[in-house]
Amino acid sequence: MADAAVAGRLCGQRERAYKIAKKAVRMLGEPASTGESWDEPLFAAWFWVQRSRVAESVGRGDGWQELHTAQELVRGLPPSEMHAEVLSCVASWWMLHRPGPEAYAAAERAVQYARMVGADDDVELAARGTLAGLRIDSGDIDTGLAELRAVLADALRRERPHQIGRCYVNLPSHLEGLGRSAEAAALIEQGLKECDRYGLLFTATFIHANHAESLISLGRWDEALRSADAAAGLTGQAKPAGMAAHSRTVIALARGDLDTAVRQDALARSRVGSHGAMPQHALPLATARLSIAAAEGRVHDARAELRAAAETGFPPGTQRYAWPLLVAAATTESDARGLPGAEDGRADHIALIRHLAKNLVTFVPVCEAQAAWVRAELRRGEGQDTVEDWADTHQRFLPLERPWDLARVALRHAEALLAHSGTRPGPGRTQAAELLRSARATARRLGARPLADSIDLLARRARLSLNTRPAPTPRPDTPTDPAEALGLTRREREVLSLLVAGRTNRHIAEELFISPKTASVHVSHILAKLEVSSRGEAAAVAHRLRLVGGGSGGSGGEGAGGGEGGGEKVGVGRRRGWGFEVLGGGMPEACLYRAGRSEPYWPGLASSVLRGPPPPLPPLLPQPPHQRSPQPHPAQALSAPSPLPLTPPAAQVPESPHAPKQGRSVPCRGRRRRRRPGSVQGASSPLRCGAVRERRVAR
Repeated sequence: MADAAVAGRLCGQRERAYKIAKKAVRMLGEPASTGESWDEPLFAAWFWVQRSRVAESVGRGDGWQELHTAQELVRGLPPSEMHAEVLSCVASWWMLHRPGPEAYAAAERAVQYARMVGADDDVELAARGTLAGLRIDSGDIDTGLAELRAVLADALRRERPHQIGRCYVNLPSHLEGLGRSAEAAALIEQGLKECDRYGLLFTATFIHANHAESLISLGRWDEALRSADAAAGLTGQAKPAGMAAHSRTVIALARGDLDTAVRQDALARSRVGSHGAMPQHALPLATARLSIAAAEGRVHDARAELRAAAETGFPPGTQRYAWPLLVAAATTESDARGLPGAEDGRADHIALIRHLAKNLVTFVPVCEAQAAWVRAELRRGEGQDTVEDWADTHQRFLPLERPWDLARVALRHAEALLAHSGTRPGPGRTQAAELLRSARATARRLGARPLADSIDLLARRARLSLNTRPAPTPRPDTPTDPAEALGLTRREREVLSLLVAGRTNRHIAEELFISPKTASVHVSHILAKLEVSSRGEAAAVAHRLRLVGGGSGGSGGEGAGGGEGGGEKVGVGRRRGWGFEVLGGGMPEACLYRAGRSEPYWPGLASSVLRGPPPPLPPLLPQPPHQRSPQPHPAQALSAPSPLPLTPPAAQVPESPHAPKQGRSVPCRGRRRRRRPGSVQGASSPLRCGAVRERRVAR
């Protein structure tokens, strides 16, 4: 039964191992039921230790009660190998659940007992590994890492599978906590090969879960999701599945998928949160829940999550999990400044964050960078942050292997630079543009949509161009940009694109973060520069000259697509002579084109934009029948739309008694105006003049 219990624990059959150990204890006889002492106290203590090792992984408590029973069984007995094993397990339990001086003292006693009694290799290596991990957490990093690597080397040399797997779980985890994520990921890949060699399926699930954490820090999120799937799917055990669900929660939050984040967080809590209160699980889960509440706008719920975590405290060695929690809390308060309903209790909560941060240690660069981030966010929440605060934080994150955190800090740094320099050109705006370009590239590579949207929003408000593609060198025969020839500014192009989309001044103002009055002024300037009198005519000019949709405008990023065609769809074919052209939406475009030419002709307007001065106007009379284009064959009409005749036969258009007679005024809305001889209505606008001429020709 002892061999079966060990085999079940190592191969991942933890439920069966627990039942075997429980049955063995029952067969040995429990003093609580018999009222007598144990006949085999050392043997019974060994089975209680086995029950403790698998109890938490199968959801049977945290394992402390079983360890306490084993301690009572060996108390008062002569020193033995069982004493060393019980002390080693007690030290490991303290390190995971209640790290601190008690855990360190228990680990030292376990190592002394193991060396004194000549304990088995597994017992000695386990005690040494626990003591090395506690040294790392206490700040003696170099000594602890050297000892842990020595334990791994001894385990590999002696071929102790359980200790090999344990070292490949703990050593990368400590490296990740020190901010050495790339080194941790490389070591994990070696550990997975050793697990395959020895068949350590259950240990491999923890290694995959740690791998996902390191890959998230390195910005390799798609690989992290695959590692999380492997951690959850190998054995289906509760704790690795919960760790994998937490990794999915972190990525879903960063990518703006709140529904997935909520589902995965609930799964993580159901698989991990109810089976003990390890700080290495409880604090990351609290960070995720706080971030979800902040993303949903529930500021008070986010504050409640921090208060609940603060009640249990941050034991020594848990700073790697506590600092991200404080960063999330400080960011929430920074973003909530000025929000309705968020001011109640805000000062007390900021004071609580400062108090918690003051008591956390920062003996590694990643913790120092996170501490600077917390300070800067709190000052931003109070409206007192400076460029120096964010420059210091950004400088601390630069050498670290954390592109996601670096991109978020770069956004804050750029925001502070723009707030300081305003709209004045200078090195501040140039540096801010470079920071935003780098942060946006990282956000797009990671698929972090909320961060990318925040970067684009800041760029639009500051009127910064983040387009990194070099402008093409124009050829000598290439015509100039129509928008530049017409004198349209970059902001006026943005307004024109929204005007073409049918937006009102109020909608334009909301889209571009300007006031409605400013939007109205921009529209007036556009109408004047295009020499039109209405928004519809301005839209027609924009379509014909490709002033929008061609990729030349925009301030927050690259142009919005468009090639040579500019997205136009012609609904009616061209006809030789003069005529209208109808867009795909069915709106007649106030544009005339010359007979036999495909490019449009604008009387007076486009002579400086298109290819030189326009040719002379043709006679304002219909073409003779022998000069008209022949009617297309019926088979050709199926492949291309047939051009509409400008002067339909009288038989096709019956004369209406209400039709206007030649020389009479044209009915229109409002007052009826009679034209003076020789005058043309709307002659001040070349477009309207062309439209009137076309209507007279049609009669």
